[in-house]
Amino acid sequence: MEHTQFDRDYILCVDDEQSVLNQLFMQLCDAFQDMCSVESAESAEEALTLMEELTRSGKKILVVISDQVMPGMHGDRFLEVVHQQYPATKKILLTGYAGLESAMYAINNAGLDQYCEKPWDREKLMRVIGKLIDDAKKGTDEVFRIEKLLRNVQLFRNLPSDAITLIAEKLQPVRFQKDDPIFRIDDLGDCMYIIKSGEVKVIAGVDENDEVLAYLGHGNYFGEMALLTSEPRSASVVASLDSEVLMLTKADFDFLIDKHPSITVALSHVLSQRLRDVSVKKAGRQHKIICLLNSLSDQRERKIVASLSRKMRQETNGKLVVIDLDRSGSQRPALHTQQDDERDSPWIIQNLDHIQDDDLNAALHEDASGVSFFLPPSEDEYPLSSYIVPLLGLLKEFYNFILVHVKTSRASADHLATIMEQADTLLYIVEQHESTLDKARRFLSELEQSRKQLLKKFEILVVREEVLPDAFKPLTPFLKPSHLHFLSTGRLTNVSCADRQAVSAADEELGLMRNNFDVGRIARRLGNVSIGVVLGGGGARAYAHLGMLKVFQEEGIPVDSLAGTSMGAFLGALFIMGKSVEEILKLSQEAWRKLNSPLSWTLPLIAFIKEHRIRHLVHEIFGEMLIEELPIPFFCVAGDLVSGQEVVMGSGKLYEAILASGALPGFFVPVTRDDMYLVDGGVVNNVPGDVLKKQRIDMVIAVDVTPEREVHLRPREGQTLVSQTESTLPYRMLKMARRLRARYGTMLLPRIIMRVIAIEGLEITRTKSQYFDMHIKPNLEDFDLFDFKRLPEIVAIGEEAGRREVKNIRKTIELLKQ
Repeated sequence: MEHTQFDRDYILCVDDEQSVLNQLFMQLCDAFQDMCSVESAESAEEALTLMEELTRSGKKILVVISDQVMPGMHGDRFLEVVHQQYPATKKILLTGYAGLESAMYAINNAGLDQYCEKPWDREKLMRVIGKLIDDAKKGTDEVFRIEKLLRNVQLFRNLPSDAITLIAEKLQPVRFQKDDPIFRIDDLGDCMYIIKSGEVKVIAGVDENDEVLAYLGHGNYFGEMALLTSEPRSASVVASLDSEVLMLTKADFDFLIDKHPSITVALSHVLSQRLRDVSVKKAGRQHKIICLLNSLSDQRERKIVASLSRKMRQETNGKLVVIDLDRSGSQRPALHTQQDDERDSPWIIQNLDHIQDDDLNAALHEDASGVSFFLPPSEDEYPLSSYIVPLLGLLKEFYNFILVHVKTSRASADHLATIMEQADTLLYIVEQHESTLDKARRFLSELEQSRKQLLKKFEILVVREEVLPDAFKPLTPFLKPSHLHFLSTGRLTNVSCADRQAVSAADEELGLMRNNFDVGRIARRLGNVSIGVVLGGGGARAYAHLGMLKVFQEEGIPVDSLAGTSMGAFLGALFIMGKSVEEILKLSQEAWRKLNSPLSWTLPLIAFIKEHRIRHLVHEIFGEMLIEELPIPFFCVAGDLVSGQEVVMGSGKLYEAILASGALPGFFVPVTRDDMYLVDGGVVNNVPGDVLKKQRIDMVIAVDVTPEREVHLRPREGQTLVSQTESTLPYRMLKMARRLRARYGTMLLPRIIMRVIAIEGLEITRTKSQYFDMHIKPNLEDFDLFDFKRLPEIVAIGEEAGRREVKNIRKTIELLKQ
């Protein structure tokens, strides 16, 4: 064996004829002495031993050139072994005796790169070898990067260097686009994967709505059970970002085990730890990419996007980074003094494969509120398309929220498409002007034609100074109601029509408070920590909701959305309009006095209460206010007598929705709306927590005021409905009437109707309680459905129940932020 003195990458030539070997050795030295060292061997067996020694000492064999006919192992078989053990090495079969059969064998089984006959053309052969060296060096650089990745993977970090090199050479790169399935539950397990870039989610089923067990990012691995058992997959794995993974097949793994048995020990330790983790831990908070498509003018843009990012940081306690693609600089903060090591965005781009958390924190700029900023370098120097997807994958590993700020008027169409594909939420920020809303409509229309799947994650934030309900109607065909948000920049508008004249210049300050509240609500929505309150129906007992809401207000517990049924909807709407508890009680007592007047009652052909009386009364309270004018999203529930279906109302005239939701059968006339006859929502859904969950509210607090027992309908001891001692019919009827009056009062039929509805509602509520994150039931058994003279007492019961639950509510909110 001869060799040169260079300690670099290697070329190995193998031939049993010494003269041929010397000639080839000298030609290789002359041609490549500035690039590689050259080694030679006279047999395949000697060559394999040499390659093992070189690899163990950290050397790379770039190219192997082998004769075919040699004593012992022939060239084609030798190159097959090289291909198995050193898949990154380039291979040339050089012989004057090989037939077609051996050449084809080497091509098919040894991954042969070139076949040359003796005698060779020196210039042509050196040119071929030079190209293979270039290709091998590129491959070697990639193998080196993969080795660095493997040294940070728990499964491989304690293996010797030669084992890691061998694994790196065996791994096969595979790319998946966002939402592509990598494998499904019950698929045959025949390989494992290591994530080089991007992110995947592990799902306990086959549907995207099934439970997410884990999110895995750069440097994580999955599917390793298949390497030991070959059993079907126990979960599904889907790419949650465009991802590049490195695949290790079971055949390659078995080969590695044969060479390095210590891998089996490492794998068994990791598997046992994984099993322990799965038994105690779930996926936790998803790290989320939010694309802010900003169409605002620069002045408003600065305020809203900056305040939104800072509010998200405050409301969620999560780490947040803004990728500001608006190179005009309007969003860019006053940057910290440059770090001593001068790490910045170009440095991050250059080190995406192996950057760690501390390095990333040092390289990103951070403002006083704790929001970090990535400021892209020049497009000419670093094209965004070359790094944006791996960058998103890296940031998603270390940050809870990545806000990508895109100025729509300056964004490249290709860049915009890439970012929108990767984002979890797309928030289009637009001003309430006819031209800008029309532009948004056209944008959504184009998406519906070309990328319809993106509409599912599209939301719109309308910045407005006043409420113009018809202005945004062109957007509604493309969006769910829960995906349309409003941010008010003018005066506070959550007051009733009767109070609008009282709005003064002093309310400008309230307008600023409203703006801050809207930003907080949207920040909680984007940060997956939104809070919704559900208020169940229950007659006078529903006034316990006021005590509960008063506690939320005093304790600073935000309410981002509210849903109610019947009296719960009535009281909830008044409260979010800005009415105080005292105002609502006064208003309610006056309304009950009018409703209980003989002028309101009629013969019950359809209902006890005259239709025009109740309609006038409710309209007098709410006026022509629209649900869209309320400061937070509001929903109320009614039942349709025609279809038998639940009807959820989240837009339109507020008084009509309240009227329909409380139209108690037999008591009030059904409300006509379109082709429906709507009655009290307690018939179909008395505590509509599922309504808020469908609006993607993260935490639903349900307040249920219907007691399990109705003590006011309980027969008194020793009494029966029919006398057993008197036989005359007139006497029995008079006796029964007196007893019914003494027991039930004058409201017998309405009370029975309401209790029948309540019993059905209790069962529906039990079924739908799965949608409640908290289920609060104040103790209201001692109060009757019609105890409107005891409203202050009922409010106090609600307030007491609310104060008892404050600690649990805060604890549940904190769990959302973990």
